[in-house]
Parts: sequence; structure tokens; C-alpha cells
Amino acid sequence: MRSDDLLFFAACSFVAGTVAGGIGIPPAGTILILLATIPIVFILKPRFVVVLVAGLLFFAGNAYYAIDDYAYRQALRAAENVSSLEGIVLNDPRYRTGTQTAKVRISESNIEQASGVRLYIRLESFPELSYGDVVYATGDVVPPPADSYGNYMAKERMHGTMFYPDIEVIGNEANLLLGALFTLRHAIKDDIGRLFTQEQAAFLSGIMIGDTEDFSPEFLEKLSISGTMHLTALSGLNMTIIVFVALGIFSVVFWKRRRLQFVATFTTIALFVAMTGFQVSAIRAALMAFLVGLAGLTSRLYNPRNAIAFVALLITLWNPKSAVFDLGFQLSFLATLAIIYLAPVLKRIPFLRTEGFLGWRDVLAITLAAQLGVVPITIINFENFSFTSLLANIGILAVIPLLTVMGFIVTAASMIFPPLAYLLSKPVAFLIDYVTMVVNTFAVVYLPFNPEIGIIPALLYYGVVIWICWRYYPVRRESHS
Repeated sequence: MRSDDLLFFAACSFVAGTVAGGIGIPPAGTILILLATIPIVFILKPRFVVVLVAGLLFFAGNAYYAIDDYAYRQALRAAENVSSLEGIVLNDPRYRTGTQTAKVRISESNIEQASGVRLYIRLESFPELSYGDVVYATGDVVPPPADSYGNYMAKERMHGTMFYPDIEVIGNEANLLLGALFTLRHAIKDDIGRLFTQEQAAFLSGIMIGDTEDFSPEFLEKLSISGTMHLTALSGLNMTIIVFVALGIFSVVFWKRRRLQFVATFTTIALFVAMTGFQVSAIRAALMAFLVGLAGLTSRLYNPRNAIAFVALLITLWNPKSAVFDLGFQLSFLATLAIIYLAPVLKRIPFLRTEGFLGWRDVLAITLAAQLGVVPITIINFENFSFTSLLANIGILAVIPLLTVMGFIVTAASMIFPPLAYLLSKPVAFLIDYVTMVVNTFAVVYLPFNPEIGIIPALLYYGVVIWICWRYYPVRRESHS
């Protein structure tokens, strides 16, 4: 087996081990599974080393999850008895409907073992908290619920919630760099808010920096029903646009100095990901773009399959609960894999093979592949899949690159020459109104398809998709011709 294939299967085996841990299979159970595969190892003697390495890494991933989960549950038990604490605000607090929610890491409390425990603190709009604030709070800690939100809290490494405690800000220990990035984030939102209506500003902030806190519940529901919620996540499309813009700027600044262009571009992207709160979809897209750039800089071939497997491994090492409890992780990686492998298969269809105006047939193939890649996950978790979501995305995705770029240009202009920003905001507002019109239309005109399915039908579905990609992928067929 080639080294690149070995890397792919090794990364997948480790990630699969953490998934097994997340669905309740302990390391002892993993050992039994590995013992049961011994006959297969003997049958596949030429692949003995591959199977052995995959099995060991599967066990390693499972054990890694178990160790992390044990530490998390120890912290949960300590958090239950906390009634007073001193801690530091770890994030830029989120504001919604008269409340604010902050992540706080405990430094001191009435429970000695609770040092390092992380809690959500939810309170009214005042006193207004900021990143880095040192707070003293008293109140009861509510443990995570035993449902999907509890899984989300586990993925976020949060150990409970204090609702409306008595709280006092006693200092600030913000990291200067992160503090500056969050200040820039607020400045961008403020500039957008001055130039656009509330609904327009909320949408533009969503596609530019992944901020949905100003979205109304009604509009969020429309995005969900129309199948366009992904527009407000910093997905591969958004990050690709940002990478190309940054690369274009630094290609001029550092003319013919490729290494400086690369370093400047991806330093900027890293800072942008930090500013937007380290969203998993943004991290995934940024890391894959980094690998593309690194391959070009070092004159190496770029293998998208290995790149996405390596990125999944890095994120899993950072947080072993991501692969099983983070829907953003699942949707982002499945959609990306579908675009890499299923879109070229779909483009073999005669209707999609020919060129279309502004490349709309390519957009259709990519959109259809991404939609097909996440259908089971969407049905199981949201029950809002609609056949018309494909049409909604086709109608929107063609303008999102222009809208994103124009949004950043308007924001930059507002900081340098506000009258120019006011003029540029008019076509941007038109594009936003067009996108929201499409969302509103397909939130009403939709054809839902949400049967009750479980893990087995979902696995069968992906098995069929994998077979189709294996059988009809263009490169494979050409290699056998």
C-alpha cells in the first residue's frame, strides 16, 4: 500500500475509534472487536500490516476518547457543588433577546476540585461582560441535560450553567491579541449596522463573520426550512473567498515573493478564524486551504482526500468529542467529501457536462453533491430536508462570493472614507434583499422529505454513495482505459 493511502486509513481509523467511544463502546469492547477481526487479518495476509495498524489506531482513538471523557465527567461532578466562584470570561459574550451568555473558566471556588471547570453564565444585559473580565459570581450550577444540548455542551467542554447569578466584575486579564480581534469584530458589526437595516446587517454579519446573534427566530426558521442555514456558517465557500481576497492583496504587496505571500495570507486567515470564535467549519476550511497553499509552495501534489482526513485527525486530537457530537463537524466534512468525490461523478451527466451561463451548471453539480452528502444527517437531526432546497441554493450561491467580497470592501471603506462606503452599500443592500427574497420564497414553497431513519439506513445510504463514487469517478475510469 502506498504511503498516502496508509496515511488516509490511519487517520480514518483513529477518528473512527473516537466515534466508537462517543456512541458508548468502551476500550474493552474495542479490544473484543479487534479480536473478532483476527480471521480477516489472516485472510488478508498481504495487507496484514495495514489491518494491524488500522486496528491499533482504532483502539488508540477509542482510548483517547475514554481518557478525555473520564476527565470531563470528573469535572462535571466537581461543578455540581459549586455555589461561588471567581473566574475569567473566555469568549466574546453572546447577546440575544435581552440576555448575555458568557463562557467562564473557574480559577477559585468553594470546591477545590473545580479549578479549571468551565461554566456558561447567563444573565441579563447588565452588567455587560467582556472577553477577559475577571468575575465573582454566586449561584447554583445546573448540570448539562441528558439530550442533544448536553452533548453539545460536552463537545464545547462546558460543565454546567449558572442562570442569573449575583455577579461582580473585579478585573480584566484579556489576552491582548484576542482582545484586539474581538474589538475589530465589534467594529465591523457596528459599521455594518450603520450602513444597513437591522435585517440586512444581521445577514451580512452572518455570511462575513458567522455571527447569527442578531437573527430573529423567525428568520432562522426560514433559513432552516429553505435549506440555506449553511450560509451563516463560515464554510468552505466563505473561507475560500476570504483566502483568495487575502492572497490577491498580499500578491501585490509581496510581489514575486511566494513565501511571504503564503505566510501573510495564512497568518491573516488564522487571525480571522480566531476573531470569529474558532468555528469548526472555519477551522476545517482554513486548514485545507493552508495545505493547498503549502503543497504549492513546496511543489508537492495536493491530495484532497488525505488533506480532509488529516484535518479531521487534527480536530479530533484537539477535541475527541467533535466527530460524534459536533453537527458542524459532520456536515462540514461530509459536504466537503461529497464535493470532492460526488460532484465530478455528477458532472459526467450530459446535462451538467456542458458549460452554462456564469458557470451555473458547475454550481448546480457542486450544490447537488453537497446536499446529497448531508441528507441523512439533515433528516435525522433537523427533520427539515426539502427537495426545493437545491433550487434555493442555486439561486443564492452564485451571488454569495460577490456579496461577501463587497461586504468586506464596504466595511474597509467605512473605516477610511465613509461617504464611499455609503455609495457602495446600495448594491450590497440590493444583493442582500435578493438573497432574503429567495430564502423567504423557499421557506414557503418547499417539498419536505423527512422519513424516520436510524443509523443503519444512513450507513446503507452512504454505502451506496461510496460505491457510486468508486464506480464512476472520472480519474478511476480513465486510469483503467
